[in-house]
Amino acid sequence: MASPQSIQAIGDAANTMHVYHILQSIKVDGTYDAHYVQGIVHPYAGKAKWCQTTSAETATNQNAEIVAELVL
Repeated sequence: MASPQSIQAIGDAANTMHVYHILQSIKVDGTYDAHYVQGIVHPYAGKAKWCQTTSAETATNQNAEIVAELVL
């Protein structure tokens, strides 16, 4: 599992804390993690949801999974 901090760092490389915030993370099972994420800027603004990611993936790929789920 990539740490929530490393996923957040990939999602906000400039460290502005204005893209999204990972508020809580849990291990669902041996395959998936879940992160409760709050979107900050458009197109994620006003969205907060549990986003499921694949545990074995890198922080970069888990960030991509989170971004894809937040846009929906």
